[in-house]
Amino acid sequence: MLFVDQSASCILMSAGKARSLGIPDEQLVYLHGCGDAYESQTPLYRESLHRSEATRLAGDRAMKQAGVTADEIDLVDLYTCTQTQPIN
Repeated sequence: MLFVDQSASCILMSAGKARSLGIPDEQLVYLHGCGDAYESQTPLYRESLHRSEATRLAGDRAMKQAGVTADEIDLVDLYTCTQTQPIN
C-alpha cells in the first residue's frame, strides 16, 4: 500500500454554487469535520506497533470539528495518506 500510485480528488464548494451548477440535492455530500497528523512512515519507530497515534489524533480533531463523538457516527470515510516528510 505504501508504494502504490493512487489518486483521488474532491471539489469543495458551497451548496448554493453546487445547485447553480445543476447538482441535485440528493447528490450533495457535506464535509462535517477533518483532521491531519504526522507519524513516522516506519511502524518500528512508533511508540506502539498495533495502533497509529496520528490516526487517533486526526480522528479526534475531525470529530471535535464536526461536534460529534464516535458513538454518534454510523458511517465513516477514512482516508490515510503516508508522507515521508511532515507537511509544513
